[in-house]
Amino acid sequence: TSAIIWVSGAKGGFDGPADGLSGVLAEELVNVGISSLRVDYRVPGNLPDSTMDTLAAISYLKSVGFKSIVLVGYSFGGAVAITAAPFSPLCSGVVAISCQTFEAVNASWVSPRSLLLLHGQIDTRLPASCSERIFSWAEEPKELIILPGGDHSLRSCRKEVYGYLNSWLLSHFKREI
Repeated sequence: TSAIIWVSGAKGGFDGPADGLSGVLAEELVNVGISSLRVDYRVPGNLPDSTMDTLAAISYLKSVGFKSIVLVGYSFGGAVAITAAPFSPLCSGVVAISCQTFEAVNASWVSPRSLLLLHGQIDTRLPASCSERIFSWAEEPKELIILPGGDHSLRSCRKEVYGYLNSWLLSHFKREI
């Protein structure tokens, strides 16, 4: 009854950060009862439409019996996840990876849901200060992890991203049971 919705960057697609890490985690987490759904936007890069696509994904999962959903968004998708989460009681947490600040100013609305922000320290596309700013806007419970040596794609710290994300998701859903 637990699921992750993987929310992509502005260009859409399914790869996500760290060379397709979302697909790897999805395959592993299903073995412990956590399902995954990936969102492909109708209009990539359009925040209102992408938010509606994400809310439609939540609605679909609700219709087939899921009770707890975490949104994991990458880059633009982090802002989509932050925007969508407050509109669904089924959404119990948000992970925003290499997130933009644009359209994430309502991060405080994510609470009382859990929020995890992961960002590469040497990201030149969206600097780590973006996640630091979002963290300052957000209410508890919240966590910020800046990854040394990580750029926007987080390829160079894939193992660390995997570890943090896997651990956080398992812990989060265990609390929900």
